[in-house]
Amino acid sequence: MQEYTLKASAQDSGKRLDLFLLEFSKNKNLGFSRTFIQGLIRNGRVILKDQGLIIPHHKVKTDDELKIYIENIRNLKSQLDFITKEMAAN
Repeated sequence: MQEYTLKASAQDSGKRLDLFLLEFSKNKNLGFSRTFIQGLIRNGRVILKDQGLIIPHHKVKTDDELKIYIENIRNLKSQLDFITKEMAAN
């Protein structure tokens, strides 16, 4: 499992959490979609230090500390590729 820790800057203040994380994903070339990020948030994989579980439209504040927990992407991609091939074969 991969873990990322982020701290929101003054420039990030007021942004929706899902859009803030989408920007982080693009900057780190992680390739996460907004839908994927919203799923992480809804499934408790994104934690705000002071509040615990949050929602995708949460507004980020300056100095918010976030932790993101992501299953091993390579394993996840392999599983998705296998399912896609199986569906195509049927």
